[in-house]
Amino acid sequence: MYDHHIKDMATSLVEAGLATDREQVELVLSQYWADKVAVVWTTEDVHSVQDDFDENEQTSSLSEEQAQSVLQKAFDKHDASEGITWESLRYWSEEICS
Repeated sequence: MYDHHIKDMATSLVEAGLATDREQVELVLSQYWADKVAVVWTTEDVHSVQDDFDENEQTSSLSEEQAQSVLQKAFDKHDASEGITWESLRYWSEEICS
């Protein structure tokens, strides 16, 4: 887990009123993730893929809700031996746009 993800999670918890000490939350999250890894894909990544399509006029732009759907489909349907890739984001973007 990248440090910026941990900082973002801690900030979100503090802003939601679920915690008060951001540094303490970061410490706990850092300890939790110390023996784990996670690859994080975001709707920003989906929009990045979509921007490539838009340049080629292959599809229309995705809304934020559609980008979230792309992420969920990519997660639900991924092959564990291959993971989620840029290509799978492209595929599900095309599927959602058609």
